[in-house]
Amino acid sequence: MGAPQGDCLSPILFTLYLAKALKETNASQNSDHTYHQNNTDKRNDHLPTWIQDHTYSKQKDIRLLITPKYADDISWGAANCIHEIENEKKKITPKLTSRGLIVNESKNEDYDITADGDEKWKKCKLQGSLLDTKTDIKRRKHLANSAYNKLKDVFEDKKLANKQKIRVFRACVESVFLYNGEIWTINKTTNKMIDGYHRRMLRNAINIKWPNKISNEHLYKKTEQKKWSETLKLRRLRWFGHAVRLPEETPAKMALEESKRKLKKIRGGQRTTWLKTIEKDLSDVGYTLQQASEIASERTEWKKVVRSADASCVKHT
Repeated sequence: MGAPQGDCLSPILFTLYLAKALKETNASQNSDHTYHQNNTDKRNDHLPTWIQDHTYSKQKDIRLLITPKYADDISWGAANCIHEIENEKKKITPKLTSRGLIVNESKNEDYDITADGDEKWKKCKLQGSLLDTKTDIKRRKHLANSAYNKLKDVFEDKKLANKQKIRVFRACVESVFLYNGEIWTINKTTNKMIDGYHRRMLRNAINIKWPNKISNEHLYKKTEQKKWSETLKLRRLRWFGHAVRLPEETPAKMALEESKRKLKKIRGGQRTTWLKTIEKDLSDVGYTLQQASEIASERTEWKKVVRSADASCVKHT
């Protein structure tokens, strides 16, 4: 009979319909994750000369194609097999059209992540977040500022209690800025910037402006809030636990395992990675990455680790 637009059942039915249509197109592959391995003696010739002798993978000339689906978006991610994506487009588009699902070609976007310094991929947006941390944080600040300005009358209302203002702030501003923040790659400088921005927004929310002053410590106590850097730390640890417990064939688990491989160090300073950020978070509560991976396999035990990290954050604050 169908469901009216706006009904909570409508998006669920659409997602199931889309998943069914895509599954039929991949029936011959028996999976959404397609792997091909070339057993020839070729080395990674597609890579720059300075990293052709790296230990990126135990497999030679590995090819990977992943097809993640989210709402009405379809994405293909491929490693060393770009032609596979073109084949998928040619095969899936007409089959979806036959089911009444029209693929909008004008919205297709292609991004190539290479080691030659091309940074076009930083503008790639997937599930509401940009792939580059700095670019995504900058975008999140603009979105949070826009959300705050829409509620400016609420925050400047002198009759409204600060407790109510903070509830509105957390629901409508904080949630916008911290969206997907657990996947950001963050260092000490970035943490200071995030906390500084948070304090400025808190002062505005409770209407404390120059020449009135309030110390950072008193501000957190008055608003009963903690630093966003500490909130992000707890979110990262929770997400790390989820990633460890995922099935081996899921893209997130595969990416986590691949990131643990030892790579050849490049000349100069080493870049901060998400896994290095996790290692720093774990060291604060006295665990190594290996120990944490073993504990995280048990949900209840991992919750104790996250609670201990939360307690240490409160004590430090």
